[in-house]
Amino acid sequence: MSALKPATGLVISTALYIPVLAYSCFVIGMALKKSLLSTGLLVAAYQLLMIVFSTIVLYRTINRNNLTSQFSKLVNRFTSLSRIRFGYTTFLLGHLFHEKKMAFVVVKIFSILMLSVSFVRNGDDFDKDLFSIFFQLILTAHAMLVFYFVSFSESTLQFSRNLPVPLYKTAGIYLFTFSILLLPELAFMLVNNHGNLPVSNILLQYLTAAATLFLYTGILYACGLNMEGYMLFVFIAFLMIFFLQKTGQQLLTMMAVLFIGAVVFRSHYYSFEKALKE
Repeated sequence: MSALKPATGLVISTALYIPVLAYSCFVIGMALKKSLLSTGLLVAAYQLLMIVFSTIVLYRTINRNNLTSQFSKLVNRFTSLSRIRFGYTTFLLGHLFHEKKMAFVVVKIFSILMLSVSFVRNGDDFDKDLFSIFFQLILTAHAMLVFYFVSFSESTLQFSRNLPVPLYKTAGIYLFTFSILLLPELAFMLVNNHGNLPVSNILLQYLTAAATLFLYTGILYACGLNMEGYMLFVFIAFLMIFFLQKTGQQLLTMMAVLFIGAVVFRSHYYSFEKALKE
């Protein structure tokens, strides 16, 4: 069945309503003769509403199947465009946004609050030492997300160890994940900086943060997913990075953290695999 046009529906509804319209015209004429203008207008408005209502009902009834199919096609087209396809590289992020959404939200709220204290509340009297402490606390909070990533990788994705994936690509997946994970902090610092820190310093802080989370990953493999030992080493890393940043050599600090993380990760990734097989 072809679609019914609104104008055609209006003509049909008006034609079906002609007997009532004729009587209504007579009533309106009598009201005008007796100077009952409000009554005549109410009757005319009511009849107009009835015609419009019947036109809408007729239009929707006849075009229901056609409109439904068009709506379904539109929805399917939109969902096909907006559907996200997770590849192997983004499995860790997919796990976070699917299974650990609440932990992610809590960590990010804490992170934004810490940054707000430094860049917003104390923006006019910016304290670099206080910012360094707060930023390390933010990374300590992210240490729990790193634990979830490694646990997921060594449980659900344990099959990946049998794939021909070089170790540097596995390390790259973790670094890519941490780089995406820390983008909200980078954006917040850039937007609310207002000259407190050089942009290059903020970018180095971001890169150092990603390297620090990678160091936490290596520590997890070294501790065999032992939470107590892991948190102890996270605290040691907290102090180490803080004092390294106090030297003012931000680039060297980032490179040192990344190098140590790579050494720890390379030294314990395969030994952790042997421990699983025993």
